[in-house]
Formats: sequence, structure tokens, C-alpha cells
Amino acid sequence: MKDKLQYWIGLSVFLMVVFTSCTDRQPAIKEIKIEPDEVGIIGYGSLTSVKSMESSLGREYKGIFEVTRLKGWKRKWNVFMPNEGEYKKFYYLEKDSAVFPKRIIYLNIEKDPDSFLNCCLFVIKKDDLLKFDQREWIYSKEDVSDDLENIKIVGGKVYAYVALDQFILKEPASKNEAAIRKTYLDILDAAFLDLGESYKKEFYKTTEAFPDSIVVKDLKVK
Repeated sequence: MKDKLQYWIGLSVFLMVVFTSCTDRQPAIKEIKIEPDEVGIIGYGSLTSVKSMESSLGREYKGIFEVTRLKGWKRKWNVFMPNEGEYKKFYYLEKDSAVFPKRIIYLNIEKDPDSFLNCCLFVIKKDDLLKFDQREWIYSKEDVSDDLENIKIVGGKVYAYVALDQFILKEPASKNEAAIRKTYLDILDAAFLDLGESYKKEFYKTTEAFPDSIVVKDLKVK
């Protein structure tokens, strides 16, 4: 009887240790409250750069800034801004001649239940939202409040900018047809310096690759 009692006590202690160990490994859920006059925005490209975000905000940003992951989404280089007519802005030099790509490629996210991507969350006043809508005019806002890893949003919504169908690049392109700006990649690299090497590695791991042949050393029309 004594041996059986010791066995069950020992088993109970063992199971308690295992359960506690497993519980301790569970990531903590952080609760973020968004006030009625606020809205959350996900930065997954140039908006991961606080400096770039502040350029749209028009002032220094001192609010919430959380590094997190977006579950059920995939990051891709497949949205473009027109670079012709009234939108003609960026060019590169080829044999001393200016070449204007017809489209400039940027980052986009698409739903994919088997994917995730690293990103940043910041919170702005609703009155400032129009500034970002104007900046991201080839996108629409999608509610991703429930897609954040280990973050619970209370009282408001978090949006990510997702490409409008008419601006999605559906076919492979040469750099004359559609190009990625080197200065845009520089913005990302500047953000990675602040976010760290591990963030950078995960960024490229969770982003569809692009061919180097479509990257151009861009200049901007003055």
C-alpha cells in the first residue's frame, strides 16, 4: 500500500511539473486598448519604418509600436502604382538616357491560411487616417484585428492595407514594364536597422522573392 501511495504521489508530482512546464511555454497574450478616437494600422512594408510613417503623419510618432505577426496572410511583391501620365515620377538611367518604367512595384499582402508574416502595429488618431489612405491609394483597408499573434485588441479595430484588384500585377514583368525602386528597398533596410537582424531574416523568409533584374537605381522627377 505504501509503495502504491508513493507511486501515485510521484506520478502526480511528475504530471504537475510537466503541466507547469507546458503552461510556462505558452506565449503571453498582450491586451492593447484602442480608444474611440483611435485606429490601429499594420506596417508590413515601408510603414515598418517609423521615419517613413512619420513623414505621412507630419510629426513625431510617440504612440504604441508593437512588433508582431499577422496570421493567415502572405506578403508579396505584386501591387503597382502607375508611373505614366500624371503619375510619371520615377526613372532610371540607361546609357545616360532616362527610362521611365510604366509601373512601380510595391509590397502587398494576400490571405493565405497556411502563412504568416512579421509586421508592426501602431495606433493613430482617426483624424490622421486620411493621410495614410492618401499615401496608400492603390490599397483598401481590411480589418485584421483578430489576425494578430499574441495580441488582443480591445475597443477598436486594426487595419492593414490590401491591394485593390486593378493594381495587382498579374504577369511577370521586365524592369521597363514594372520595376522595384532601390530607394524603396533602402527604406526597408533602414527599418531593419531599428528592428534587428532577426526581424530582417523573418521578413525575407515570409515574403515572396523578387528577381534582382527588376530593381532599378531610381531617380525622382523634380
